[in-house]
Amino acid sequence: MTRTGQLKAWAKENWVYIAGFSIPFLVMLVVCMVCGVEPFGDRSLVIIDGLHQYMPFFSEYQEKLKHLDSFFYSWNGGLGYNFLSLWSYYLSSPLNLLILLVPKTGLNMAVSFLIVLKISLIGLTTTCFLISRSDKKNWRVLAFSTAFSLSNYIIGYSWNVMWLDSIVMFPLVLMGFDNIMKKRDGRLYCWTLALAMIGNFYMAFMICIFLVLWFVFYDHKSVGQFVKGGLLFGFSSLLAAALAGIGLVPAYLGIMNTASAELMTLPEHSWYTNLWDILSTHLAVTKPITNDNFDGNANLYVGMLSLFLVFLYLFGRRISLWSKIKRIGFLAIFVVSFNEQILNFIWHGFHDQYGIPNRFAFLYLFLIIFTGFEAFEKIKAMRIGHVALALCASLLLLGLFYWQSDKEIGYLSLGLSMGLIVFYGLILLFYSKRKIAWKVCAVSLTLVALVEAASLTFYGFDENGQIDVPKFFSDTEAIEEVKEEIGDELVRTDLISSKMLDEEIWHNLKCVTMFGSTANGGAVSMMDHFGFFTGANEYLYKGATPLTNMLFHVKYNIRRDDDENLNGFKVVKSYDDMDLLENPYETFIGYGVEGYLEDWFYESAYPFRVQNDFVEQAYGMDEIFHDIPILDPETNDCEIEWTNDGEYTFENTSSQSDNMVFTLPTYGGEDLYIHYDGSQVTNAIVKVNQEVRVCKKINSEIYHVGLIEQGDVVQVLLQLADDDVMEGVVRLSAADFDQEQFDLVAEKMNKNGFRVDTYTSDSLSGTITLDEEGLILFSIPYDEGWKITLDGEEMDPVSVADGLLAVEASSGAHEIVLSYVSPGFYQGLLMTLLGLIVYLLYRRKIVNRQKKKRRIPSMETPFQENAVIDCEIGKKF
Repeated sequence: MTRTGQLKAWAKENWVYIAGFSIPFLVMLVVCMVCGVEPFGDRSLVIIDGLHQYMPFFSEYQEKLKHLDSFFYSWNGGLGYNFLSLWSYYLSSPLNLLILLVPKTGLNMAVSFLIVLKISLIGLTTTCFLISRSDKKNWRVLAFSTAFSLSNYIIGYSWNVMWLDSIVMFPLVLMGFDNIMKKRDGRLYCWTLALAMIGNFYMAFMICIFLVLWFVFYDHKSVGQFVKGGLLFGFSSLLAAALAGIGLVPAYLGIMNTASAELMTLPEHSWYTNLWDILSTHLAVTKPITNDNFDGNANLYVGMLSLFLVFLYLFGRRISLWSKIKRIGFLAIFVVSFNEQILNFIWHGFHDQYGIPNRFAFLYLFLIIFTGFEAFEKIKAMRIGHVALALCASLLLLGLFYWQSDKEIGYLSLGLSMGLIVFYGLILLFYSKRKIAWKVCAVSLTLVALVEAASLTFYGFDENGQIDVPKFFSDTEAIEEVKEEIGDELVRTDLISSKMLDEEIWHNLKCVTMFGSTANGGAVSMMDHFGFFTGANEYLYKGATPLTNMLFHVKYNIRRDDDENLNGFKVVKSYDDMDLLENPYETFIGYGVEGYLEDWFYESAYPFRVQNDFVEQAYGMDEIFHDIPILDPETNDCEIEWTNDGEYTFENTSSQSDNMVFTLPTYGGEDLYIHYDGSQVTNAIVKVNQEVRVCKKINSEIYHVGLIEQGDVVQVLLQLADDDVMEGVVRLSAADFDQEQFDLVAEKMNKNGFRVDTYTSDSLSGTITLDEEGLILFSIPYDEGWKITLDGEEMDPVSVADGLLAVEASSGAHEIVLSYVSPGFYQGLLMTLLGLIVYLLYRRKIVNRQKKKRRIPSMETPFQENAVIDCEIGKKF
């Protein structure tokens, strides 16, 4: 047979698997065409954090791959960060290697394609699992595999491209689980679960919880099977974790080093919302959730056919009562978990949801389509009464969604959902009365379900929206030109304003900014003390002062045409739409300080005092910021009470642009900086003589107002939130920057600067001369992966101000070498190697067992054949 013939034969044999991949792929291809996604337009599917985090991380990953750079560390973001931990969390999918095939300007197209590819692979692997649970290669599985791969969960959260890998592997993990229970063979299970863990350990954690429940609710044939299967299940799960150790351990240790790791205590029991509000998202034409700060929301639409068939499963024949009870219990666990805080917290890896609610819902949706598929397989045994009951129950459920939900449910959503349920019900009623043939019934149900899934996929991605690539990435090539001027020196360069939160990382700039789930928790805390903008897992270059620009080795700023130069940097070179600005002060990545900063009160809520205390404790210098007293504000629809310097508790009755108006007592000549904290502040306006200097939310970041002349009136207007809270605390501070005093501080800092001789992405070496014994303080986040050698002797690294790396040293000249290895790398590597050894021994045992089984019939066959021959010979004689 020719190769073409072999290919045709293979395609004919496996066309259902091909269709399982091709149907969602073609639907997504049309979505990309209609929405103008690259290369069919200039848009991208990578939205929300995909824009602000993942694309910059992909850029850094591509850079490391192209230059064969170390995966341990990167200077391109966050003052330096553990790249292996970030890679293990966001980028470890083998499919991501496809980014090597495109230039940097094509990364958005490549990642959009990865989303399309992974969604299609979800369709394929779901098809594989459902066929494994069927008697033959059943084309009817396509209705269910497509519904799952194009469900609202996948559509709404598709921008979390790293989650999709674990979801791709999930159906194969269940196939491996079946092999454990039926064949005592855990090989498929080990590798697929290991790949799910490597793809994204966060999603894999949820899959592991599901697997425990799956085992509990599994149809065990005997107590012996339960015990033996359970032991092999446990062994195989641990072996999978060991195989994934090289990625799992660094990712886990990285996450445990974040600020969110400190918030892992169980919440109190409470319900998020009316349960019917959550369940009503099963309805068709429900807008997919891409992000939502309300935790009591979910993406549950997975097609109306499966929802209807769940009731047929419950009311139908040839499914045992015990199986039905177990399935109801399994589904109920999910339903309760969606709405109960403690269970929800556990499902999410003992973390809050942070704007992406019910991330484990894909497991529930898989259980829904699987239940529907099992009912579909039993349809021939169903009677008209079973179908009628399922139809009535389904319509009653939709009615309860409408009547009991506190959310407004549109008539289109309710009407289309009911219409589809009625259609599916009528087709099955006609078949149960034998008015139509089985093939007509099956084809009708499958085709309409596929059309439903495809149509609502277009609707879902239209509601998601896409990003305009030129709007966010048009400066990519221009900043590459700017980088040529900067060179490869180990200095930090930050954008004055960024189009996306991690834009500096996208441009592979050595910078201050970092926004990501693996952001160093100590660095977040430290940057907050200094007056930079921070969040749960971010610290941005917003809030810089001349001192922090020196301390953090910020030599350059890049200013676009509409940016203000608030840092006083000087123009080095101008380009078409931007300027490269240079810090007028010499900066170093490390500075010697006098003493050990033991008395530095860095935890003050007033960042100007933190910086003043630093220069006093580190260099014995007078303050560089002179406090300006804060007078009681005028209020509008707001009652206040003074609690501390510039600090007030408040209760507001509405949200107004002038809820609180502070007038600062200035006398002229001040170089004014301000800072406020207030979680309930939604906007701030800073005015000088009624001229608006800034109008935006600048919460928890220092803002440089500029020089104030005599007679100027400076006002700060705060707008408070109109929500369920309507109370809180506001703290405002203001200071006059003393330029002459800072010049003296800068002179002393530079006299004790650390000069870099050589550096790589995970090491640096250089020299420093100290006037006095004390600390050498580096503007590098403290991390246990650092090893420091001082004059050839290994020293213990010291953590300063929660998050800065330092080392103790005597006075005089020193040679220092810093090298980094990601925490957990060697332990993870050892786990993987041991796991491979155990797996090979385990595999050998299984192969030998299979050979032994095959050997028994092979011994019998010659005897049987000889017996036949002897009979034939006997007949002749």
